[in-house]
Amino acid sequence: MSTSHVEIERKYEAPAEAHPDWSALKRLRPGTTAVDELDATYYDTASRDLAAASTVLRRRRGGPDEGWHVKFTLDGRRHEIHVPLLKDRTSMPAAARDLVSALTLGRELEPIAHLATRRTRTAVLDEDGREVAEFADDVVRSVDHRTGQERTWREWEVELTDPELSEKRQEKIFKRVRKVLKEAGASRSTAVAKIARALGQDAAFDEKAGIASAPEQSESEPEEQQLTGGQRLVAELAGPVLADLRILDVAVRAGVEDSVHQMRIRLRTMRSILRALRGGLDPEFDETVSQGLKEAGEALGAARDLEVVGEVLMRTEQWAELTRKARRQLSQLLEEDREAALRGGYAVLDSEGYRDVLAALESLVRRPQLCGWAEDLSAKKLGTHMMETLDERYRKRIEPARRAVEEAEPEEAAESLHEVRKAAKGLRYVIESLDEADLIRKKQREDAGEAREEAKSVQSEVGRLLDLRAAVQWLDRAARVMRRRGLDRYGAGLLAGELRTALSWKLAEGFSSLTR
Repeated sequence: MSTSHVEIERKYEAPAEAHPDWSALKRLRPGTTAVDELDATYYDTASRDLAAASTVLRRRRGGPDEGWHVKFTLDGRRHEIHVPLLKDRTSMPAAARDLVSALTLGRELEPIAHLATRRTRTAVLDEDGREVAEFADDVVRSVDHRTGQERTWREWEVELTDPELSEKRQEKIFKRVRKVLKEAGASRSTAVAKIARALGQDAAFDEKAGIASAPEQSESEPEEQQLTGGQRLVAELAGPVLADLRILDVAVRAGVEDSVHQMRIRLRTMRSILRALRGGLDPEFDETVSQGLKEAGEALGAARDLEVVGEVLMRTEQWAELTRKARRQLSQLLEEDREAALRGGYAVLDSEGYRDVLAALESLVRRPQLCGWAEDLSAKKLGTHMMETLDERYRKRIEPARRAVEEAEPEEAAESLHEVRKAAKGLRYVIESLDEADLIRKKQREDAGEAREEAKSVQSEVGRLLDLRAAVQWLDRAARVMRRRGLDRYGAGLLAGELRTALSWKLAEGFSSLTR
């Protein structure tokens, strides 16, 4: 079974013979000390796909956390996932390989470096004797497998161990420990990670150590051709979205909070980019990739919808009025459904078809192949066409939705509004992508900004209505399941009644209230 946590640490260069004077540590004190001999082998593909995504895969033996570790960065936070060693301690578990499968796309993982570390760990305690951080004094010996270059150094690390600390408290702990370390001669490390230094990516260290830069290896890849303006636009739009999709794949598998939601957004963004380019890309590529993205989005959507249902239920007036037993039963059933939905999502992410979709997008980003109307357009003309295409698609859905809200049954009205919301999201995400890449003409920026804000508002307002519908549908299903299990359905019925009324009121307010 794998486990994960957020890694919050600071690294320092340590003088060869120095030792911190812990008696100078204010409002903190040292605890027990232990010594570990750590043996770590790092892995990547020949094309260094993990390094390109700022991701690390290693096998560590020795120490309290020995096993396979995957480290990655998401939204500025460093996450670490642990997978236990197998009986054959050198074999890579499928769980570790699967975690990085969206980055490797089937390319073979190979050892790239070996690090042997003698670590002296000292617990850092607060005034109540609770461990809040760990200080590590590391003496490291590394070998770069590509060049055979050996490196040796000493470094100090301070890692927070209490996940409940506030950001203000975290900074105070770092500040107090840093003062003691600086007085002992420490300075901030020039390497972001040990593996970076081991592979010769810390130029300052190598220069000081007298290590010559490794010669560039010759590659047999064909020389890249210059991209046209339109090709550049496609690469600049799709590239960051694909990079996010791949690292969010790791995050979803690790159970990182909100990662399912964020991945669905990127899937929708990529689909919208392709939709706006329809007729300008190879039809077979467009159909295959768009369908694969849709299937992944739908698979993850079931889990995300259940997250939203939980939020809606806890905001109802009746939730607090239910018995503790009723709340527990509903929460357990919701978690059962969410776990089942996630298993379905993982199955799609693990499929060969989804891997092929990512590989096709990788090729698209490397060298977009445009055809038809898009072949000769400049970047900004192509961007204009994309916005106009998605804006037209969005506006075509408004009038049918207006009629449905005013005349149709609630379910039909909700479905029609769902189509409006999907079109609004597509328009918004592409405008935001174009804006981030600075590919919107100056004279269009005001109109594009207004269109984005309108789409965002519609997405939000209609989303609240659809959240109510999803909660009502789930409660109806929950009542049937509870009946089969011989459980009391009263709580589910009470909540469904409140939310069904709220949904009716929302629809009765009319279409204009949903698109203001």
